[in-house]
Amino acid sequence: MNHRPDTAAETSATHLLPPCLLTLSDGQKIRVRSTVPADYAAISQLIQDNFSRSENYAELSAAARTAYLEANSLSGVREVCEHQDNVVSLVAIAEATKSTVGFALYRRSRHLLTGEEVAEGKRLQVSLAHKSKGLGNQLLTVVRHLLRSQGFTKVVGYTSGASFSFFEKQGRQRLLTLDNPALAKHGIKAEATYMEYLL
Repeated sequence: MNHRPDTAAETSATHLLPPCLLTLSDGQKIRVRSTVPADYAAISQLIQDNFSRSENYAELSAAARTAYLEANSLSGVREVCEHQDNVVSLVAIAEATKSTVGFALYRRSRHLLTGEEVAEGKRLQVSLAHKSKGLGNQLLTVVRHLLRSQGFTKVVGYTSGASFSFFEKQGRQRLLTLDNPALAKHGIKAEATYMEYLL
């Protein structure tokens, strides 16, 4: 990974990250920095584009699709990004096009099984055009560094669909499978796997 700190500094409600430059396997340069409100619309678009093209999109009920799209609308992204317990919120911008190609958000939480304080992954998105080029791996490396620097020793998160195998390759361990809590709030049944990773 080519991880070169930049001299400019962004301000964020979460842990500050001086912008850094990543190099993908195809040579593309991607700047990663802390998320700011001006990023919310592009983040919402990225998530919704990925969702509408996902492998399991057609399998979901209309109610599940609607709930997901609402949660990741502009107002949904704003709410998620401005949560008081966020500890890492990063956006990845392609240097050549200045387009948003990645997003990661982690929050201070409690472990579902042990009750200990952990960092919980709430969002990890990579544009479909940038998958399999190392962006997800490099973005997670930056996230882990930031979480360790804040004293976290464990990360948890819910995953489903194609993302499960990605997180398993990253070293996350499956703990249990249950109803997706985000969708269950809307009365929708859909399974999610609760996973953990030791930092």
